[in-house]
Amino acid sequence: MVTKKITSLQHPLVNHWIQLRLERTYREETQRVLVVGEKMARELPVDTLIALEPSSQIKVQETYLVTEPILKKITGLHQPDGFAAELALPEPQDLRAKKSLLILDQIADPGNLGTLLRTALALNWEGVIVTPGTVDLFNDKALRAAKGAHFHLPYARLTTEEISQFN
Repeated sequence: MVTKKITSLQHPLVNHWIQLRLERTYREETQRVLVVGEKMARELPVDTLIALEPSSQIKVQETYLVTEPILKKITGLHQPDGFAAELALPEPQDLRAKKSLLILDQIADPGNLGTLLRTALALNWEGVIVTPGTVDLFNDKALRAAKGAHFHLPYARLTTEEISQFN
């Protein structure tokens, strides 16, 4: 494991992580996503850990130790718990063979979307379909509300016409 320190708010990686949190197109271009919090950093297959202090309990390829102002800027939170992480953005999947699917049509609130994903996972649904007009699945608020459900449920982005052709 490689550990490096970042002390500048203008460091290119700080800007990269902020873009991952804020910009859907950037996430899709890089196929990366930023998650916030120790719980998600421990439970998900993270590549890069961003932390205030080293953690031997979270296994990653590289760790960046940052200052509190940097972590606040990266996470967008006033009181982050000391951890953020970067990992691969999950790919959409073909859900036609699945029986119990949650279809999210034009959900505008990212907190509600996250709560619905968390509930679908708890109820053992097999996947989630989002239609155009639905808030981005990997919006930072949706990620926090879902508490990692995004990474345990397969998803697809489909139009209502495509969904109606399911058998």
